[in-house]
Amino acid sequence: MEAKKLRELYEDFDAVEELWRLSPTPTQLPQKRRRLDPRGHRIAPGRNKESSLFLIPKTRLQALPLPLRTPSPSRSTASPPPENMLSPHRKRSRDGDGDSTDFTIDLEATPKADRSRLQGQGPPSDWADQRSLTSGMSASSDHSTRSAKSRKSSSAVSRRSSLVKQQRNAALQDTGFESAGFEMGAERLPLQLAQLTEDLTKIGFGVSILPHNLQAEACLTAPLDSHKIPPFAFRQDQHADDFNYSYPDSAFIRDILLRADKCLRDLYSEASWNVEVHKLVLDWVLRIGSPYREAFIDSMYCPSAQISSAFKPEDAPSKMVDFCIFVQTPRDSPEHERIIQLCKSSRPSQSINHTESGSLFKDPIAISIETKRHGENWDEAMLQMGIWHAAQLRSIAWTPKRRPPPPAPGYSADLGHGMTSGPWLHSARRIEFVPGIIIQGHTWKFVATVRGREGERPILYDTVPLGDTQSAFGVLRLVVALQRLKFWARDGFWPAFRSEVLGFGGDVLAV
Repeated sequence: MEAKKLRELYEDFDAVEELWRLSPTPTQLPQKRRRLDPRGHRIAPGRNKESSLFLIPKTRLQALPLPLRTPSPSRSTASPPPENMLSPHRKRSRDGDGDSTDFTIDLEATPKADRSRLQGQGPPSDWADQRSLTSGMSASSDHSTRSAKSRKSSSAVSRRSSLVKQQRNAALQDTGFESAGFEMGAERLPLQLAQLTEDLTKIGFGVSILPHNLQAEACLTAPLDSHKIPPFAFRQDQHADDFNYSYPDSAFIRDILLRADKCLRDLYSEASWNVEVHKLVLDWVLRIGSPYREAFIDSMYCPSAQISSAFKPEDAPSKMVDFCIFVQTPRDSPEHERIIQLCKSSRPSQSINHTESGSLFKDPIAISIETKRHGENWDEAMLQMGIWHAAQLRSIAWTPKRRPPPPAPGYSADLGHGMTSGPWLHSARRIEFVPGIIIQGHTWKFVATVRGREGERPILYDTVPLGDTQSAFGVLRLVVALQRLKFWARDGFWPAFRSEVLGFGGDVLAV
């Protein structure tokens, strides 16, 4: 009995010895990456790892069922990686029968977390197939989200966008504007604007802008020998013009010339030009004859006036201008009371205009002015004026759901303190366009934005030269042109605004 047991023991020993002899040595094993536990931590290698592993027969190892590995929330575990993640030199090692024994993962590749796990989804039983499906759906959803964001970012325009992109966007948006020239679009101009541009063109050329009696007066010509006034600037007849123009004396002209020349030579900023030159010219034109009382047509320096949120352009940055010429109604007038009533009850931002800066919340804007340094940024100035004008026209056309009752008929439209003459008095009941002036250092130019038809964008027309501050003749042309615009604001804009926006006049707006 003992001999039989001893013989079986020797046979088992011989089998183990043969198995050990046939097993590969550690140096013959394929190189593998370090083992990780389910939490992604490295497993420290044991001293007797090889002896405990290779005493098990290979056939028995293949017969053992593999445990289901559950992916850890902190580290994703998936099926074997694709070909591009395998080592370029040893993707798989195969034995002679063609059975794959192992694969080697490239340690240089960056692991990626599973999106389904990051979103808190638990692993299903068939985790590998479900992960593949979830990954595909997630990738499709991510692609759609990125595409939507890309389309939004490509269509949105900000202040950092190029000037060309902002101009193109303004021409496409419903709240934008289109551009045209006065010459090419003459047939589409409203009658008032066509008459106004014709008069301004003549003034810009300087033809017959000065009365005949001034030609012989030494107070105008003697101090300005270096700046001769051409003979065609004086009218040959003795008849007065249609408007009672005023003319500055030689001291004012020389002061403007010296200031403007210093601004140009010393590279003054845009704000310095505004204070040193532009505001002085506007004050002389708009406040002459009314030093002790408020002028009916006045101006305001408003470089920080912003468009109200209700009238800002869509998908485009808002713009501002530097000066506004406005109508200033007396405090005891029914028009002033009507404006205050509308601002309190229905108007957006409690303003009668498209901006609420300073007194502009109650004083209707007639003409807007944008300034730049000499010879610079014309396209940018046109963009600013177009967006500003488009917002102004939306404000004029705005009607509330509940409108206050119209004022009682019979109020007089004459708030011009006796200035009732003019070719357009009571001739317009609707504002058809809004004018603007773009100043580039010395030069002043007239532009205008015409109200679009139903469903159309407004059109910004340019330009008519008004005058300049480089010569005495240029200053004279400029002050006459500005007075012409002043008379239009009094006789053309104000009656139309009074009728359309305030509800006065024969064509009282419906409630």
